[in-house]
Amino acid sequence: MSPTAGRPLAVLDALSSLLESELQSLFPQLEQLGAHLDRAHADLRRPLADMAAASVRHAAELAGLIESLGGTPVAAVSHADDQYLNYLSFKFFLPKLIEACSLAIERYTNTLAALTDAPESVTSLLRLHLADYRAQLAVLEQAAARH
Repeated sequence: MSPTAGRPLAVLDALSSLLESELQSLFPQLEQLGAHLDRAHADLRRPLADMAAASVRHAAELAGLIESLGGTPVAAVSHADDQYLNYLSFKFFLPKLIEACSLAIERYTNTLAALTDAPESVTSLLRLHLADYRAQLAVLEQAAARH
């Protein structure tokens, strides 16, 4: 079945855009960053690892949904150039994470608002991802307030 037969192309475009943003985000590298936290930020190792895992899961779920709707997911992005993250302080990196999380929330919110006629499988997955990002933002903002 072609993407336009039964499923609007706009849904596939929106999902592809979200997938691309997931693949290009800072979140997949968080686990790597967590290994370099100092004692003051050690309490964030588990939450950062969870955020990294959620990002990978989000990308996989979006790719699966795109395929189920007859589309072809975008290819994974290499983060080889992001090895500099190991040398940045967490104090510098935390506002960048908060900004990235806020941007993800905005993207998911806007996508949900735009896809009013999308299948329930699409909107329910997007709502779950949005809830994940809202919870992550709360953790990051609490960390910023503590440190």
